[in-house]
Amino acid sequence: MQGEYKSQPAVLKTAADLMLMLDETPLKVLKQCPTRDAADQCVEDYWAWAAKNYDANNMLYSVNASRNYDPSRDLEKIQVPLTAVDSADDALYPPEMNVLPKEIKRVPKGNFVMIPASSVTRGEGTDMYAGFWLNYLVELLDRSQPKE
Repeated sequence: MQGEYKSQPAVLKTAADLMLMLDETPLKVLKQCPTRDAADQCVEDYWAWAAKNYDANNMLYSVNASRNYDPSRDLEKIQVPLTAVDSADDALYPPEMNVLPKEIKRVPKGNFVMIPASSVTRGEGTDMYAGFWLNYLVELLDRSQPKE
């Protein structure tokens, strides 16, 4: 239907499940949903929320917009201070892949920070909460100030 849905396609539920796996962490889920019945209710609540908040076209657009993005070829050209932040429970770029720690070395004024996993971090979604990285932003802004 060229993206003109009368209702969202059923496969959006599967996409929402994948987003949930990226955005939630085992520690957080265990804390929020400590029993089987609670876990079932958490999933039902999430599906109800996703049905109201996700749109198949928007999800396709956002995923497609990033699928060919690869900044690695020009990292040496970045001349301003840069801080790359990741969380240890990030499912897309887990620490054992060593992507950011390795690549940030190519940025002349680059710095890397790993936020430890905890019951309050959000995996891939940790970056959406400033409380986790605000102090690193302050440090970056301090490094960015011209020296007198």
